[in-house]
Amino acid sequence: YLIPLKSNEMFFSFLLLIIDKRIQLNEESQLVLSALTSIFTLRYSSLAHGSKDSTKENKGKTELIEQINNLKQGAEDLHKIIDSIHEGIFLVDKSSRLIHDANQTAVKLICISKENLIGKDKDDFFLFFDNNAFHDEIITKEEALLITTEGNTVPIIYATSEILINKYEYQIIGFLDISERKMMEDRIQQSRFELEHRVEERTKELAKINFELQKQIAEREKAEQENLKLLLAIQQTNSLITITDTNAKIEYANEAICIKTGYSLAELLGKTPVIFKAKGFDEDNYKTSYKAIQN
Repeated sequence: YLIPLKSNEMFFSFLLLIIDKRIQLNEESQLVLSALTSIFTLRYSSLAHGSKDSTKENKGKTELIEQINNLKQGAEDLHKIIDSIHEGIFLVDKSSRLIHDANQTAVKLICISKENLIGKDKDDFFLFFDNNAFHDEIITKEEALLITTEGNTVPIIYATSEILINKYEYQIIGFLDISERKMMEDRIQQSRFELEHRVEERTKELAKINFELQKQIAEREKAEQENLKLLLAIQQTNSLITITDTNAKIEYANEAICIKTGYSLAELLGKTPVIFKAKGFDEDNYKTSYKAIQN
């Protein structure tokens, strides 16, 4: 840093300040340096040319010291605000990718002191997902993992922006711990899996029940077809056939018996075979039939 010193609008000297090139002064440090340089300039000018107006000199020194104190207080207040944010914040030098500053939330998440964090490569603490490979595991492309100094990983959602400070380009990285949200997502995913499994099992059960039902229906249709064949055979036979219940009441009579006795089917239904005796039905046939019905 080559700082010109002037008095009465004329340059009379230069102050050469040599700093290790690896050290980058932040805005606060540069402003403090500028203020201290001004104080040095006033003091040097006074010594070089004689202090003709000490009151003016002291006033200028007092104002500069007050500016420095205000600057320090403003910086402290700003850091307090940033440290109170629940989101972790990195200020990263864009060219070197080194962490220039961090708030307390970031320090706590990574489990490291702020002094040891400053100057580290930001990439040492982030693990980014391949969106194509992990499209089922992540909700948004802004998800990543934060790597702590203990080797643990913390799921985060992050955002980046760029800022220019005294001609230096910086990157601001904000990241938020989403561990609780990921736990909820895992629970929802597990519940969804269990529900799908239950639905699948229930579907199998219903398919099995449906198969058994179709089997029963097919057997019943087959039995009905057999009964229909039997009924048609009974209808067409010349044998006299009746079907009664256990109380000997006629439930069915074929056409041959209707022709033989002269009764219609409607007249026979609900009657007992006694009705055939009234028509002069053969005594032996009547007794045999009635005995069979009772047994």
